[in-house]
Amino acid sequence: LPHDAARMVDPAALRPFAARDLPADALAPGMQTLSADWGEGLRWAPAGWRADAIAWRTDHWAPWGGAPSYADLWDDSRAAAGAPRAMLLGAGLHLEHIGALPEGALWAAHGDDAGAAEVWATIEAWCAPRAARIRAGGGAAALADGSAAAALIDARGAVETAQGGVPLGFAAPAEGAVAQMLGLARPAAAPAATLAAATEFTAFIMARDGGMADWSCAEALMDPEALMSMPPLPPETAAHAARRKAVAARVFGVRS
Repeated sequence: LPHDAARMVDPAALRPFAARDLPADALAPGMQTLSADWGEGLRWAPAGWRADAIAWRTDHWAPWGGAPSYADLWDDSRAAAGAPRAMLLGAGLHLEHIGALPEGALWAAHGDDAGAAEVWATIEAWCAPRAARIRAGGGAAALADGSAAAALIDARGAVETAQGGVPLGFAAPAEGAVAQMLGLARPAAAPAATLAAATEFTAFIMARDGGMADWSCAEALMDPEALMSMPPLPPETAAHAARRKAVAARVFGVRS
């Protein structure tokens, strides 16, 4: 992620990419602006992105009133599934949406240890009594075997599940989908002998014919250009990560 590369305070810790290192069509429109660039050279290359949204078994359930909500996943009248961290983020966005948290509180808490305690206490208090029928992870599999009526999964997982014959609906939540950007960075201290292999791997993983740079599934939810206007998640402090994992452990019985 960009903020992982940004934690390298000294730009010299990362080896810049040259234009010849990257396939000419590897970056989707607008993606170049997300790259972390300190001084000279591109030091973080966006290689792909994913957006989590809500999929549901149309033979089991349908969202009421149009777009589904993260709250639908926490409704104990039906079984649901999703990765713990994504489920908790979705719950936080829903709580902002209904005014139980101030707008922007969830994002701000990632870099504000003082405000994080109240935010996560509110999320935990809302989630804990609703978690009994939620499967932690394995959303696509739970939809496929019918053990969940709805799940928070990425676009590719939804497409592959539907192609397997599962009657599926899929849409961004009313509160907005959470997008994750993935990229590549190379340590400057890596042996020179590995540079050629690293360059070859970069070209492979960013190739549109099978690499990470296949935007087609995610574009069903969001134009890559729209991603540029979304507020980025601030770098997560160690204290915030510990608090988030502790809440996940108490709510789901697992560490996230």
